[in-house]
Amino acid sequence: PRGRRRALVAAGATAAVALGLTAAGAVVVTGLGGPDVVLARAASPVAPEAAEAGAAPEGADDAHLASLTAPTETPPPPPPPEPVDVPEPVVRVEPLAPGESYGEDAYPWAVAYEVPDLGATWAAALPAGQVGLGDLGQYRFQPTVPGQSCNGGSSSPRSVAGRQWMWAEEDSDRLDQTTVELVVTGWPEGGGAAAFADVVEDDGHCTWYDDVPSPADVAVPSADEAWAGVRQSPVGDGSTVLLGAARAGDLVVGVQVWHPAAGDAEGLTGRLLEAAVLELRAADPGGAAG
Repeated sequence: PRGRRRALVAAGATAAVALGLTAAGAVVVTGLGGPDVVLARAASPVAPEAAEAGAAPEGADDAHLASLTAPTETPPPPPPPEPVDVPEPVVRVEPLAPGESYGEDAYPWAVAYEVPDLGATWAAALPAGQVGLGDLGQYRFQPTVPGQSCNGGSSSPRSVAGRQWMWAEEDSDRLDQTTVELVVTGWPEGGGAAAFADVVEDDGHCTWYDDVPSPADVAVPSADEAWAGVRQSPVGDGSTVLLGAARAGDLVVGVQVWHPAAGDAEGLTGRLLEAAVLELRAADPGGAAG
């Protein structure tokens, strides 16, 4: 009986081991001498199609594993922004009563009259070889003389018409070339003299943003008043900048010349002012030229 009990216990233990190994993925083969254990690799629980696609096991709790095995797709780039059509400003000629100027709420592109195009008299006064670089069109918020800064901090009347042009030796960014800028501003009836005085006295809505130009001699026979100034270039290259202003009635002409030819700077400024005044006198826009 004792030997039989030992055999039964051994058989029960072997069966338990066999069941455990079977659950673990082993194969149990029963032979004549008792169960023989043959270890075998357990089958993967991942479905073949999921394994081929690189997907995470179904029901997996490991978020990191899921992020490594899940297929990734690059989102398409966003479409380019649609172009925005900015309408061109529309200039309106809105005549004013004698002595009247525009109020703060007035349409910004309103002018009392249009400043005329420049003709042969002006072209002949320009230095040889100058080409036009720009015409800003009809716009009353112009500096009285190119090179001024306009901050609007004055009680003086504002201009009621204006136009600005620029010429240079070539259409490039070369800084040492001779350039010419011209501004024509129109003022309320009777206000031209005060606007010219603001230039000379560095007062009004537009003033010199750095050093005040040193006075220079200039002759403008056709003008009611004329002024010229000279200063060094604000960009620090040591070059000379000539500035000038001339009045014809309630119109004020302002010029700025960068890098004028040596020995002809003041003479060139006078010729440019005279040419502009002559053309304005002939056109007499809005009767402002007198």
